[in-house]
Amino acid sequence: MPTVMIVDDIEGIRQIVARILEQQGYTTICVSSGHEALATLGTVGPDLILLDVMMPEMDGLDCLAALRRDPRGRQTPIIMMSALCDQHHRDRARALGADEYLVKSHFTVDDLLEQVNRCMSRN
Repeated sequence: MPTVMIVDDIEGIRQIVARILEQQGYTTICVSSGHEALATLGTVGPDLILLDVMMPEMDGLDCLAALRRDPRGRQTPIIMMSALCDQHHRDRARALGADEYLVKSHFTVDDLLEQVNRCMSRN
């Protein structure tokens, strides 16, 4: 079963997203920070990463850049999830190597699953 790492500092969001993905047959690993994602990367080897943008200490864009520099994260599909919907953040995420960008207040469960499945099929 494919493994999805969910990186978000809000526990409720991690739990909801994990439940949705697990109902579709995915295995999930939940972490609460960019630092934890980087530390977990080597032991988990996720098939896909869902990464929040706004997090304390290391934001998702800095984490994305670090993941793309790491050979273990260079080819892993990454979907950014954020409350930030401005084009600047979308463009920056794409430039850093994000595969997709979902705005939390605008996507549905079907949108999430569509993006996850699309990224997984590319891998």
